[in-house]
Amino acid sequence: MRPFFFAFFLVVFPVGTVGGYQHAVSSQQAAKGQQNLMLDQQRVLDERYYYNVDSGQCEQFTYDGCSDGLNNFDTKKECKKACHVKSVKSVYHYHP
Repeated sequence: MRPFFFAFFLVVFPVGTVGGYQHAVSSQQAAKGQQNLMLDQQRVLDERYYYNVDSGQCEQFTYDGCSDGLNNFDTKKECKKACHVKSVKSVYHYHP
């Protein structure tokens, strides 16, 4: 009779534990989703500047708070300072 109760305990106990774990994970996921929703609601569109390689100029764009990369500046002055490349004249001149 004891082996039966022991086997029953081994089968029933893990099932209850797994169910509790799934509930805990679901609660954590729900909390994280709620947190992300709050961040999305707080996100404000912001005017920023980036360096356009094709035009060679710092240009304005609307920043949504995502994908913060290295080519993202608060002001045009910061953009120019970071991306200004002085034109270098060739040292070697060919005179025919």
